[in-house]
Amino acid sequence: MKHFVVHPTSRRGWLVTLAFALLVMAGIWPVVALFNRDDLWFGLPPIAILTYAIVVGCWVTMLVANRLLVGGERDV
Repeated sequence: MKHFVVHPTSRRGWLVTLAFALLVMAGIWPVVALFNRDDLWFGLPPIAILTYAIVVGCWVTMLVANRLLVGGERDV
């Protein structure tokens, strides 16, 4: 039977999956509630800083994943 969900097969793959899961958890309600305030950080509301941090974190995680998984799981 063909599986529609692909699971990582190496420790590096699981680490990348964990990094993305942590980034997703950074964008859900309990964390967002901590950053949803009226004060300004670097001229922006803290919720905007959190949003930028999540986007940059995703970009960095994808960059690291491309370096870690070269020739391994990507070609499967």
